[in-house]
Amino acid sequence: MDYFIGCRVLSFESKGTVKYIGKVDSQPGIWLGIDWDTPERGKHDGTYKGIKYFTTRYPTSGSFIKPDKVSRGTSLVQALKNRYLKFEETHIEEQNLMVLQKTFNAPFVEIVGMDKVSRTQCNLGELKEASVSSQPVSHGGNGFESLFPNLEELHLDSTLLSAWTDVFEIINHLPKLKMLNLSYNVLSLDNIDESGAVFPNIRHLVLIGMEYTWTDIRKICKFFPDVEHLQVSWNKITSIDSIDCIDSCRILDLEHNSLKFWKNLRQLGRLKRLQRLNLIRSELENIEIDGGDFPSLQVLWLTKNDIKEWHHISQLGKIYTLKDLRILENPLLKKANMETNRQNVIARIGSLKVLNGTEISSQDRKGAEIDYVKSLAQEWRSVRTDSARHQKFLEDHPRFELLAKALGLPEKEELEKMPTTVKSSLIGIKITLSEDKMVLRKVPSTMSVGKLRSLVERLTNSDEDISLFAASEKVCFFFFFFL
Repeated sequence: MDYFIGCRVLSFESKGTVKYIGKVDSQPGIWLGIDWDTPERGKHDGTYKGIKYFTTRYPTSGSFIKPDKVSRGTSLVQALKNRYLKFEETHIEEQNLMVLQKTFNAPFVEIVGMDKVSRTQCNLGELKEASVSSQPVSHGGNGFESLFPNLEELHLDSTLLSAWTDVFEIINHLPKLKMLNLSYNVLSLDNIDESGAVFPNIRHLVLIGMEYTWTDIRKICKFFPDVEHLQVSWNKITSIDSIDCIDSCRILDLEHNSLKFWKNLRQLGRLKRLQRLNLIRSELENIEIDGGDFPSLQVLWLTKNDIKEWHHISQLGKIYTLKDLRILENPLLKKANMETNRQNVIARIGSLKVLNGTEISSQDRKGAEIDYVKSLAQEWRSVRTDSARHQKFLEDHPRFELLAKALGLPEKEELEKMPTTVKSSLIGIKITLSEDKMVLRKVPSTMSVGKLRSLVERLTNSDEDISLFAASEKVCFFFFFFL
């Protein structure tokens, strides 16, 4: 098979891309300049004796090699035959079966399912799911129409495919294909014909770890206009400026892309069908939801980001369809224990049913919302008369007034902190000994009535029986004693 610039090759277990074909200095013969996928496999950056022959991805991922030392791989048709026809000779011979029957003293014993597996694997026409993951597949080959007419799911990740034209040729011969996985391939977008055929049958497209930008993803998705499940994690997506290519998307996986700020993905809020969004490890620092954004979103994953303030979580309360949230390992969660954090999230997002994989019971929600209102009531009272501060409070806690109206605000006395020192735990009492004599004393708030009676007896220096009456005015207590 001929080599060309951009084609993918294999040498033992290492994959690389041909970046140069020709003479190298005074060395005899034709050489291939390879940019290997890992820097450990190469020796240099495409430079030899001061002359730059090609560029490399890493400073040490380049090397020169003779064409007969690398392989261009095989066709997809042959790779599928090698994998799924290898069971053709797999059967239990009658003699071996008789040995098993005698060994177990069970003439009825048989190998359940073996014939079915063998028949299924041998009949490629009935094959619906197939994988040649990490196999040296470089092109489609001949015979698709007759061999794989019912194939619906195909895994072509980590192969030697080098051009989208090869991918399109493969899809053209698989009329029932719905799911296509091309992850970890090096597929060039150069010279791609954007006016070419489209493939509306593909509903699930996986493009993980391919170093694509969002511009690249848009260009690819034009060929797959009806994709409902798009996985583009571990790429080089830093901003999503348009969603015209993914209107049909219901599930979107953007894990491990450097998005950083919500403005860089704000356009996703306009996707009317989007139900699940994965933003794990996206370096997100903030959340800003506009009214009406994400009208169908039910599941959102935000674990391992850089969110530091709780008011960003309150923004998620504006997504009224949100039911399932995962938000572990963010800086704001280090400020309190796990249970407090859980209550805080539940209270701020009224629609949640599941948090970090655990269901939220009605009792969980009621307790969380009561504690939330109680923790903010004092602050709310202090800002009511200041319009600017009040507005800022409502921006940070958009659900507070709704919850306060439903649950009621706690009394001021309920919000007072219990004293923690001996001095602060004393209360003042007035003891009336007679019509013209009154004594003021500070006593522990936990003093029993018996000890209080003993105190009064010492003050009066009397052996007579004492009748005790008490009167109170909310916080101040008055004790009256008549002898």
